[in-house]
Amino acid sequence: MMMVATVSVCVVSCGDDDDDKDGIIPNPVSLVGTWKYTFSSGYCYLSFYDDGAVSYREYDHRGVEEDGETMTYTYKGGVLSFYSKGKTKPETAAVISLTATTLVLKDWPDKGNCTFYKQ
Repeated sequence: MMMVATVSVCVVSCGDDDDDKDGIIPNPVSLVGTWKYTFSSGYCYLSFYDDGAVSYREYDHRGVEEDGETMTYTYKGGVLSFYSKGKTKPETAAVISLTATTLVLKDWPDKGNCTFYKQ
């Protein structure tokens, strides 16, 4: 009988040691850093910063910069919003997947799922 009581106490005290205490969930993977996407005629870089800024740079297949812009961004509810200076509405992209090494955006900058790789 004493052994059953001891085992019961051990099981109850070790029940749930998750990191989700008080509803706090560990931070998701961060967007901060530089991500590269390669397309048929070249490649682009997205560099996200802690202060909410994002830099977009596009290059042709020879490495010559063709386009670039620095904007601000938000990431909420699976949607990445880019705010360009002087524009009233953000450009948005659905985040299909975000891991430590890959960022998959739907229909941005090309049609279909666009996979960026962390640099």
